Amino acid sequence: MGENGRSVFYEFYLMFAEQMYCYFMRECGNDAELAERLSVDLWVNFAARQPEAAGADREKVYGWLKTAARQMSELYRKQ
Repeated sequence: MGENGRSVFYEFYLMFAEQMYCYFMRECGNDAELAERLSVDLWVNFAARQPEAAGADREKVYGWLKTAARQMSELYRKQ
């Protein structure tokens, strides 16, 4: 557990949340509303999967987040 009893992976995700938002801003042509929605969707998906339950380390979690971000931006670009 991290500070305030929160998961270390939750704390780790929060550290990269702003970077993910910036990534989506670039991918979405500076569409702030879409970037925010994608960031929230990524967080919900991350929280639902709880990768720490599988014993994943931070590097694996970050890799998963980057992959998920890339897949989500491709999906929304196609729509």
